[in-house]
Formats: sequence, C-alpha cells, structure tokens
Amino acid sequence: KDATFMAEMYAYSTAAAHLNLPHRVSSSFMISNTDDGSNEAWSHWIDGQTSEHVCSMDMEPMPHAIHFCQRYHIGNYFISKYQVPKTPPDDLFLSCEHPLLEEPPMDVANMYNWSLTLDGNSHQLSPKQRIRMAFAVCQMFPRLNGAATYYKDHHCQPGQANYSKSFVFETHDVKKLRLQRERAARAKLQKLK
Repeated sequence: KDATFMAEMYAYSTAAAHLNLPHRVSSSFMISNTDDGSNEAWSHWIDGQTSEHVCSMDMEPMPHAIHFCQRYHIGNYFISKYQVPKTPPDDLFLSCEHPLLEEPPMDVANMYNWSLTLDGNSHQLSPKQRIRMAFAVCQMFPRLNGAATYYKDHHCQPGQANYSKSFVFETHDVKKLRLQRERAARAKLQKLK
C-alpha cells in the first residue's frame, strides 16, 4: 500500500500524544462496516428503524457521517467508492455526459433479502444487514446525485447535461444473475397468487 495512506492519522495521533490532548471516544458518531457489533452508530441510530422508514431522507436522528470505505449492496443496488466512474473523459461521474445513479426505491429493504456484488456473488442478507445496507444505499445515492447535479448545473452548457437517473454499477455477469433472480422472484410471486 501507499506509505502515505494513513499518514495524516499517524501525524494527528503523534501530535495529540505530544500535546497530551484529551479525547472522548464516541461510538455513535459514524457508520461504516455493516457487520459491526457495537463500535459504530448502527446500533444507536439505524438498527431500531423499520424497513419502511429506513430510506426516509428526513429520518431523525441520523449518524453524523458515513465513512465511505466499504461497499454497500442490497438487491441489485451496489456502491463502492472504488467503482465510481473516474476515467476521463468518457467515464467520469462528475461530467456533463455521465448519467446520475439509479436510486433505490423507498421500500428497498422490504424488496430484497439478498444482494449481488460486482464479483458475481449472491449474498443472503440478515434482517439487520438489510436495514443497514438499505440505509447506506438510500442515503448515499441521492447525495452523490445531488453533488453530480450541482456540478452539471454549474459547469455544463444549457441542454448538454445528462440528468437521467439510469447508471447502475454492474458487470455483464452480475446483470445476467440479477435478471435471473428477478425472473425467479416474479415467478414465485405469481405462484403465490
């Protein structure tokens, strides 16, 4: 790994120790790892939410920060900071041409108890993981779209910006698996009716 990857954290820790700077540990400030037990704000703010309410943009209270170092996925909705298009000029998320992210529906936590990741693997999600993953994608997608929309509004020629919410993170294999799973789910629903 790059030697500078965590340099600012080591620098802060060294300076704080040198100055005897007092600290208070908080486990309710941010969220990151959906498998976390109790060291993050999941258990303080998110785990008690219902699947109907977890995607609300006005949910209160809210964690102060999402540490976007993980990948989040539920159903066919997937996001990872490492997969955000960043190859100029053709595949750059913050560009006039690139579409916005397809946002998950408000009831995504009720719709899926599984997910597909870009490696083609299917994952069963526990009820707790469903709530956490749904919260992460429901909060991040509109906010990333908001940033991209701001960019387009301020840097693109009138009529040249692509505001279509149509971009989905997926490979061909994942798309094939997603379509198979969706067909199977529809067939199962038809059978139950």
